[in-house]
Amino acid sequence: MSDPPDNNDPDAGIDPRVRRTRTALLTAAVTAVTEHGSTDLSVTELADTAGVSRRVLYQHFGDLNGLLVTAAIELMTREMAPAMTELARATADPAAEHTVPMTEFATHFATHRRFYRALLTGSCAYSVHRRMGELFAPFSQAAARHLFGDLDDDLATEIGTYFTAGTTMSFAAWLIDSPDPLDPQQFVEHLNRIQTVLARTPPSASAPSTTLRTTTSARSQP
Repeated sequence: MSDPPDNNDPDAGIDPRVRRTRTALLTAAVTAVTEHGSTDLSVTELADTAGVSRRVLYQHFGDLNGLLVTAAIELMTREMAPAMTELARATADPAAEHTVPMTEFATHFATHRRFYRALLTGSCAYSVHRRMGELFAPFSQAAARHLFGDLDDDLATEIGTYFTAGTTMSFAAWLIDSPDPLDPQQFVEHLNRIQTVLARTPPSASAPSTTLRTTTSARSQP
């Protein structure tokens, strides 16, 4: 089976000038939120930092929250491109067993904790959760089929939504409430314990007992 296409660059095919403008605004957003530890930012200052006008910011992202949410998703998909590709493989072939590098995801979030924590406690928190849910929903549905066997589309979607919501809320609680320094490996082990319980309790006797494995490498937060 061929590898899935690389869809991790949302600006692929965009005019280079537009790409540069978007990149400047996204970089300014990540830098400003990280420095301030808050999403209470001035649109004018962000636009000035990026070297564009307020009108251009609104044209590209609609409003400040639109910019911040896009910055979060693009930061994750850009830095986590190999892990996202592995998720795409797992989604394309849910019957096979895949190694999903959850420690890589946890390390990314821990490294950028100040940025993500500000978004998850700010005015765009709901939109961030929703976009992350949309990003991971296909994999969660594949995981549901892998764990519980032949599910109809509606049930696979419902279970996938449940998995996605639980995982994103676990990440959010970890980022917001856990003391410094964050321990990515310990957090992934916590997720693995939950997954093990789910794998032991399939909804029917005919469901397979195999699970999607996550990696718990020795990497820790820099």
